[in-house]
Amino acid sequence: MDKRSSRRRKAVQRLSRARAKTARRRLDWVHQQTAKLASGFALVATEQLRIANITRSAAGTLEVPGQRVAQKAGLNREVLDTAPALFTSLFRLKVMETGGEWVEAPTRKLKPSQRCPACWALAKKSLSDRIHVCADCGHNEPRDLASARVVLKWALGTHLGQELAGTGVRERPCETPSLAQQRLE
Repeated sequence: MDKRSSRRRKAVQRLSRARAKTARRRLDWVHQQTAKLASGFALVATEQLRIANITRSAAGTLEVPGQRVAQKAGLNREVLDTAPALFTSLFRLKVMETGGEWVEAPTRKLKPSQRCPACWALAKKSLSDRIHVCADCGHNEPRDLASARVVLKWALGTHLGQELAGTGVRERPCETPSLAQQRLE
């Protein structure tokens, strides 16, 4: 005989229905937004992001315990609640369905948040540095915008001819123009 009360069972069912409703609403919203974005752009260039790495636990080990574990757990919960992997996969699918081009820049090799979009120079920055200021050429703009420009330049192949020695970044072939470049002409 089950010792759980019928009130508890009903409460579990109500919670389950509420969570399912939230999941359906999220999926509907993601479908609408990705369809809207995919129909508006011929080229989508993005960084390769590993959600599992972003939401890794901060617990640490017995020898070296983590710091602010509860805060990191809360942040991970919020990140996963936005369903970034679902958004990315549906967005990629819809871009391909509309005949667009989907390009993922190799983030670890390209290092877009460390690279200058104007002169392609690399400079170490901490996460607290929110403005990109290049020591080589003096280029100055918000860091997220600079990172997006680096990814876009890499996707279009317009960085070719600039110094990439030692980065290990494979250049995209430029013999045939990309779909986005063809549409721009």
